[in-house]
Amino acid sequence: MSLQRQLEVAEQHARLRESERLVDLSEVARQEEKANRIGYGLYKIKKKNKTPFVQMFHENIDILIREKYMTMNELGFLSAISPFIAMSSNAIKNPETDQFMTITEIANVLGVQRENLSRTIKKLIDKGLIYEIVSAKEIKLYKRNVNARPLFVNPEIIYKGNKDEIDPMLCDMVMEYDYIEKSKILLEWKVWHSHNQKEGKMLSRSTYLKNKRESRKR
Repeated sequence: MSLQRQLEVAEQHARLRESERLVDLSEVARQEEKANRIGYGLYKIKKKNKTPFVQMFHENIDILIREKYMTMNELGFLSAISPFIAMSSNAIKNPETDQFMTITEIANVLGVQRENLSRTIKKLIDKGLIYEIVSAKEIKLYKRNVNARPLFVNPEIIYKGNKDEIDPMLCDMVMEYDYIEKSKILLEWKVWHSHNQKEGKMLSRSTYLKNKRESRKR
């Protein structure tokens, strides 16, 4: 956290403490008693924890480890970048700038060699544990990516957000290029998105297979 941000937070806390000192709690108690007599009530507003959290689908991870599809080092890397996974999209972004992170930036924040990290990410992409969006236009013009390659963590492994409100683009990408399923690794939890639905969700394998059969009949 920058010095400027620390000062802003400290100022906010000071204002909150000052406002708490200005509240006459004895008067609040008297007003509550009056309200109760006529059938009303006063209540304290609870602060909701808005801290984004990362869900790890341990059943899926256990299968991937047992089947030797994912190594412990690869799992360690995915866990290490969890603070940089963007809410709902699962994109790997700089939380301060909200920009996609380059491999060099990821290597810097993790304190690892860029070359080693590049090889690790390539393996994860090949396995479908991470997805990337490549600009065909850039490849055609420059024979390589010029701008940062947007990287997304497979939500069937780790997801930041509500598992019943998964980004539809992310779901479609995983469903279309499901390298894990094509490798005969059958995960317990699968993403699903119907084209008539606004958002995707995580389903148990049995429900996922049922939806898949029904979609083929249409």
